[in-house]
Amino acid sequence: MYGEWLKTRKQVGFDLDGFDEENIQSIVKFLGEKIRNRNCSICIFPGSMSHWIESIKYSFDGEIGYTLWGDSAERKGLDESGLPFKSLVEKYREGLLDNQGIRSEISPLIGVFYSTKRKPGERSSSESGGILGFGLVTDIDFDVYRNFKGWLEEDNKLWLLRFRIKVLYLHNSIRNNKDAPDKWIGEDLGKIVEGENYGILVRSNRCYDKSNEVYEKILSFIQNKIKEVGPTLEFYGHLKKEREEKDKGSLESYNPPAQYPQEIECKQGEPKLDCESIYINVDGYSPTSSRDIIKVAMKESNVLLVGPPGTGKTALSTCLARELVADNKNCYTVATANSLWFRRHVIGGESISNGGVMWKGGLFIQAYNRASRIKDGLYFIIIDEINRADVDKAFGELFTIFSGTDPEEWEIPSSLIEEIKSYDSRDNEANNFLENYRKYKDEPLKRIRLVGTMNLVDVRNLFYLGEAILRRFTIFYFKYPENAEDVEMFAKGLKEKDEIVSLVKRLREGFDELRKEGISFNISPASVKRAITLYSRLPENERNVNTFVSLLRSSLGTLDSRILNKFDELANKVRSYGGE
Repeated sequence: MYGEWLKTRKQVGFDLDGFDEENIQSIVKFLGEKIRNRNCSICIFPGSMSHWIESIKYSFDGEIGYTLWGDSAERKGLDESGLPFKSLVEKYREGLLDNQGIRSEISPLIGVFYSTKRKPGERSSSESGGILGFGLVTDIDFDVYRNFKGWLEEDNKLWLLRFRIKVLYLHNSIRNNKDAPDKWIGEDLGKIVEGENYGILVRSNRCYDKSNEVYEKILSFIQNKIKEVGPTLEFYGHLKKEREEKDKGSLESYNPPAQYPQEIECKQGEPKLDCESIYINVDGYSPTSSRDIIKVAMKESNVLLVGPPGTGKTALSTCLARELVADNKNCYTVATANSLWFRRHVIGGESISNGGVMWKGGLFIQAYNRASRIKDGLYFIIIDEINRADVDKAFGELFTIFSGTDPEEWEIPSSLIEEIKSYDSRDNEANNFLENYRKYKDEPLKRIRLVGTMNLVDVRNLFYLGEAILRRFTIFYFKYPENAEDVEMFAKGLKEKDEIVSLVKRLREGFDELRKEGISFNISPASVKRAITLYSRLPENERNVNTFVSLLRSSLGTLDSRILNKFDELANKVRSYGGE
């Protein structure tokens, strides 16, 4: 395939051909920012449903995730490069390039897929088509030699200009009925641009200036569909995975799930982990007792560790969970939440497989299946940065199951069982869940514990957890060190220990003062530990206070220039007084 020989330029900021979760999140973020800032161009590409069916099929069976569209290049002017369809080519070029090359802030060209007719010869109506999807125009080709197989050319009307489009959104009627185009429908453009004579808009491909009312209305439509971009890209990711496995000669579209032992021992025993080496400062508890208290809470119910980044929340929760199950990897799972999580990631739900729909188990279903095998002990689900996910969309039903702090109150709703049963196609996790529930009912729930970590610093980019949800957890608040007791712990054995302790203490005092300026940042234990670890591995003749300051600055975990500048100011001030 032509596209397999291409790679995305690094200036774009994400991989056009990547379907992993992090890359999908980057694409969604990129599109959301461009739409919010009106930093994009919009073109509507109308055509018969028969043409669009073939173009969209190309995105399934040809280059996965890309569709094609064309133009006859008649009476639309020439771009300065000599290409026809001047408005499209100019918007594409000017949005992506400047005199220096690729723009640092690119303005993408978004193509809207619009079907005007169900069949050739049929009158256009709102029921015969509509907006089927949209995507990024990635490249433009002028081709006299060839025509796309799915497009009919009549009366010497040739589709000479062809553009390739990275599909970002497909209507769910297409995703749910991949092999049944007769069931494909779209959004009625007439309703979206109400008040316009929209028939004029869709006679041929057309691009819109930002001053045009249609631009605003289509922009609003795209903004409302951004939440569907993630599922659309996941849909194509599944298609890519199926093709790869088919190419390997596999009869199965998915790798078989790991086989769990019939019985699992998940109780505390050897080895005992060194959780004492993790520095923590928990509000209301002494350093010597806080670990044991949190461990007891984790055994009894669900726990939430709250505080700024780098204060030991994730390290401690993972270490204690491992210690409570004798470091048996079958007895715990660690996952980091993100804004693309939905109910199907956490509980499970509808997913695309082999062109059809199946019910696929998520984190909870997998945990229940493992817990049903536990002979003695607990199963821990550790969710890091829990408030990076939209709590209502991702965790709503999970917190209905874990309805309080007492495990005896927890139960699986019958609606979930009936939902899974209603699907003819289910993955192994879902089938195992139904069988285990038939045998054990809610008993495995009592062996599951949720442990969440929650960041309270960068709340502008995070989601809110309401009190109704928080009441389901025992909550511990982690704080920055009040002095430099963590430095004392980490710097043992260094001859420069006293100087480093004094330096970090003064820096923290300086950042505490900056709270008056609205800067809530401080130097975390994780940053100190990382800097000291790197420093201790340097040759002795390269160790000095300036080197340590530079390593600490590199370990702060922030790119915020305001914080970095304040750090530099404070460090210079402290060093000028010799750390005294």
